[in-house]
Amino acid sequence: MTRFQNTILAAVTLLTVLSGPLHAQLQSEIAQQLLSEDRNIRGRGLDSARRIPPQDVGPELRRALLIVLRAENATMDQSTTAGRPVPGSSDPEFRSILARTVANLKHPDAIRELARAFYVGPVIARSLAEFGPAALPAVLQVVTDVNAHYDQVNHGLLAMRYMIEASAGSGLSQSQRGQVINAAKDRLTGNEHFTTLWKAIDLAAALGEPELLEIVRSIAADPDALQQRDITDPVVAAKTKSYAAERLAAVRFPDLESEAATESGGWTSGRVSNSRFVSRTTSS
Repeated sequence: MTRFQNTILAAVTLLTVLSGPLHAQLQSEIAQQLLSEDRNIRGRGLDSARRIPPQDVGPELRRALLIVLRAENATMDQSTTAGRPVPGSSDPEFRSILARTVANLKHPDAIRELARAFYVGPVIARSLAEFGPAALPAVLQVVTDVNAHYDQVNHGLLAMRYMIEASAGSGLSQSQRGQVINAAKDRLTGNEHFTTLWKAIDLAAALGEPELLEIVRSIAADPDALQQRDITDPVVAAKTKSYAAERLAAVRFPDLESEAATESGGWTSGRVSNSRFVSRTTSS
């Protein structure tokens, strides 16, 4: 038997055992590894944990994963505040694998810590959006935190956009939708990092709320709009205006589509539906 075949056989055997009668005992051992102060032992524990099918992960191992993620999140918060890595920080790969492993569990107990782990990237935003309305409070807490790092806020806005785009946001109540609208408005009108403004523009386009779209229109058309938001770099300002105009042009307006379809005997294109709104931008 070749070395490669031996490796495959060992992996299959591990998965079989972890899913078999002894899985509780073995998962308990893996949980203890994760909670070890030794970085190498923690790494081995995580490597074993991520190989277990999410549906087979028991309560003890799930708790251990959440405890470690909570600790990693706290360390990242300290690093962000200090502006540099703090002693005891894990490597980015460990944090990424840990957060993805927790996200794959799709367990509601993980929502709060996942919302603090936006530093991992868009995959966490997507995972939280899949929880639907249950994840909104935790995401809003990040997006509305005036002290949050802009990258965290960006991914929070992205998560809300995914929620709105999922079945047109039908899972959210009117009250929840109102909270999302208010959060988007705050980030659209505040002095934000330009990437945060772009994510807020995306969310406004997904919501299709007239008040928000009017703000996006002003960003695209008003020469002073970005100056008022402390975006003074001419290249960044030009790209932001262009981005706002492009996102606005892609918005679909159901009411206008219906009207246009009636006028044209039942046919209309997506671009015709919002031409009247966009014309206000291009003519300004």
